[in-house]
Amino acid sequence: MRQEVAIKRIHYRTDEERLLIENEVGNLLKVEEDDARVIRYYMTQRTDNFYYIAMELALGTVEDYVERKQGVHTKPDMDELDNLDEISILRDSSKALEWLHQQKIVHRDIKPPNLMLVKSKKGEIVTKLADFGISKEMTASKLKMTAGVGTLDWMAPEAHMGEYQQGTEKTADIFSLGCVFHYIIFPGQHPFGDMSDRMANIQQGKPCLANIEDPKSVNVATRHLVEEMIQQDPTKRPSSTYVVNHPALWTSEQTEKFFQAVSDCIKEDKEHGPVLKKAVNEELDLAFVTELVKLKEWKKVVDATLDKGAFESYQGTTAELLRLIRNKVHHFNDISKEGRKEVGNVSTGVVNYITGEFPTLLLHVWLAAASIGITLDSLKPFYTESRPPKRLVPREQEAAEMQVLRLKTRVRELRDQLNQALTDKKRTENDLKELRVTNSSTETKLRETEARNEDLEQTIASLMARLYELERTPSATSDVGALVEAMRIANVKTHTLQRGLSEEQLETALRGLEAYRALEELVLSVPLDSTGRWLRLLPPSLRTLHVFGPGETGEPVKLGKNRRPDHGLVVVIQQAGDDVIDQLAKGLGPRVTGLNMLNCPRVTAGALQGLLSALTGLEDVTLGGSLSGAITDASLAALHGCSQLRKIQLGTPSALCTDIPVKAVSRLAFTCRKLEALIFHAMEELSQRVLDALVRADLGKSDDGTPRTLRFNVPEPAYGKLRQRSTSSIIVYEAT
Repeated sequence: MRQEVAIKRIHYRTDEERLLIENEVGNLLKVEEDDARVIRYYMTQRTDNFYYIAMELALGTVEDYVERKQGVHTKPDMDELDNLDEISILRDSSKALEWLHQQKIVHRDIKPPNLMLVKSKKGEIVTKLADFGISKEMTASKLKMTAGVGTLDWMAPEAHMGEYQQGTEKTADIFSLGCVFHYIIFPGQHPFGDMSDRMANIQQGKPCLANIEDPKSVNVATRHLVEEMIQQDPTKRPSSTYVVNHPALWTSEQTEKFFQAVSDCIKEDKEHGPVLKKAVNEELDLAFVTELVKLKEWKKVVDATLDKGAFESYQGTTAELLRLIRNKVHHFNDISKEGRKEVGNVSTGVVNYITGEFPTLLLHVWLAAASIGITLDSLKPFYTESRPPKRLVPREQEAAEMQVLRLKTRVRELRDQLNQALTDKKRTENDLKELRVTNSSTETKLRETEARNEDLEQTIASLMARLYELERTPSATSDVGALVEAMRIANVKTHTLQRGLSEEQLETALRGLEAYRALEELVLSVPLDSTGRWLRLLPPSLRTLHVFGPGETGEPVKLGKNRRPDHGLVVVIQQAGDDVIDQLAKGLGPRVTGLNMLNCPRVTAGALQGLLSALTGLEDVTLGGSLSGAITDASLAALHGCSQLRKIQLGTPSALCTDIPVKAVSRLAFTCRKLEALIFHAMEELSQRVLDALVRADLGKSDDGTPRTLRFNVPEPAYGKLRQRSTSSIIVYEAT
């Protein structure tokens, strides 16, 4: 039978490269099972310089799938990928890694392009692992893996240095796959942030996980799984078998069986049932506060047509919600026609409907039952490792709000219990008065009532002591205060450091910003004794840095959204001289995508040239009119190395350019092929000269072959006179 295949041609130059290819071929020629979820190799042919490999034909890669979801770089003939379920991709890729690890092979280069989407013999699209050129077979001896082998963006921190602990080699693959999972469920987002900060975040174990604003919009269990997989400590990461069996990847049928097993255990196991019931009914550690309140009032949320008695026989607890699921699955045919409109015509529809209303229910029950479930035969199939799974760490604000909410709830519960105990005690005291005046036939009842009265007195004393401790103990109050303060700090986005600090003091202050995990904007004055060492301590989350010269201060510039690149760092420099500029040139690098220099008349052309030469990642640049003397042919030529430059502004409304090398501006427009806009604030005569030079220049074509166009923005009154000079390539706009 003829079969379409892909031919992979690999060029090799050295024996080392040839052995690397043979390693991949050797590993994949072993694959025979169709369900192994690994790209199959059928045959190979080798020449003096090339290997030719006949391999399974793929529709595309996971990278293609995600890019289609984002609507970018859409390749033709891939429409079949649009209906693909992302959870099935996660499920298949985890099974592929499990199979590989069972063969005692570590992949070492798991990334989106190496996960292939293949049509199976049944016509289903499945995900398979490919590219095993740098994989290694594990032996009983310690595996020493080469440092830096793999793709840095997707490698575990220990893989960068080759510092593997005995027995943790497989978990480097788990880390990489966790990064890919995040990239899939939050399309295109890497869990360790943008390119400029990614390597530092991986090394420091500081993920930038996408926030779940709406638990219905994202599989919360998948987020939990990703957190487990990308832990910095390789010994704490789960196995591939654990990943395969995590509830994030369960089918509706598996979820249904799990809920039934938990409910059956609560109902029928006299020893473990009460403990499991208590664990399940506890407040959700991982839920949003709104989700917590909603689950406690589930009878108001679930459609009443599912139950003939409108849930009158059920209490408002999580365990009772599981009992409802169990009963409705067992007696599915008894659900009314109205109820069928919500759950459909199969029993799994009950589970899908309930978990749709309560997205955190499955993960909460699975975590709550873990410590018991791993010991019970009825629940053990749902837990693949002896250790309980890691609890999902909620965002700081949610964690603080939740703990404060629990404290208030506990105080309220204790007060209610105390009031009930006092009421009961008053009732027993009245009973005692009546019993003491009756005859001796009531003596037994009298003794029982007196004993109950003594118990109530002890209960009241205990409740009062606990309530007093909770409300009055300073340490309890300070704990809550610390939580609230931590919540506030963790969500601060803008911060200003006081001026006049020495460099040592500034370094201490920057180290103290580690708790400000959401910090995006920082304002500081450079110390008089600065050497630039402090630049290495800038928070990785920072998006905008306002730098003032030594002893200077002022209002930070407010940047419009269209002047702020969507990645990297924007640096705004004010009232600084050459010494500060030189330090920034040495301490900053490609991470900087935006630069604004305002009110810097002391900066010389040499210093400006050095800074612009160092910041090769610039996409948006503003050079104020105070720099007119420093804007020379050489300094503008330094921007020729900025291949991503899209906008440049020369001058500002309050500080016009007075002396600009006109030809240098036109050369810049020609050389920087991605330049889209030149915003020019100057007198009319100078604006006219620059426009003439731009019109005479040949801008050439864009990367896609279309003629380039450039927006030339000038303010009034120059705009009124120059707008008629627009051409097909140079279009004059009014600068606002």
